[in-house]
Amino acid sequence: MKNTVAGGQYEYPRGLFYGGSGPTASTRVVVEHCDAWIGEAQDLLHIDLHTGLGGYALPTLLVHDTAESPRYAWYAQTFGADNVEPLARSKGTAYRANGVFGQWMKQHFAARNYRFAGAEFGTYPILRVLSAIRAENRAHHYCTPEDPAILRSKLELLECFCPQASQWRHDALSAALRILERGINALREPKSAPVAQPA
Repeated sequence: MKNTVAGGQYEYPRGLFYGGSGPTASTRVVVEHCDAWIGEAQDLLHIDLHTGLGGYALPTLLVHDTAESPRYAWYAQTFGADNVEPLARSKGTAYRANGVFGQWMKQHFAARNYRFAGAEFGTYPILRVLSAIRAENRAHHYCTPEDPAILRSKLELLECFCPQASQWRHDALSAALRILERGINALREPKSAPVAQPA
């Protein structure tokens, strides 16, 4: 059900999770400049920060590798086994998404030791989050500009992805900084030598 609803679609521009008709401006900027930004680095770690899935203010690192792969073991050792989850897990936190930018980057940097993980920080129960997405989508496409439903739906959407509670913001930001620090430290260690790619 999660894959069907939230995995992304390219047929209905007014539907939920529409992937667009082409690359976004931000994607074009990254594609154009990523080689210059990264330079000659051979050991790359790409953490994509998101909110909306998982336990309240708790981090979950979602990786494309299976739990049996050597790369997954690296993530578990670096960030803690309780914080890492394979996207392939049927009853896990996330879902299989179409158009994941990390997959493009993985192919682009195939000759390097590139690792990618999506870091999700939970907010509210998934049905509330989905309801907020749906209400904002409906208001955006079908309400008149003066309709109070537009502001109401946008405020709820903002709350669902960035709660106003100072404790949530403190805990989520602290967890994100710890993830980045652990990743940087792991890349500095000699043991972060390239992991053999599967044949």
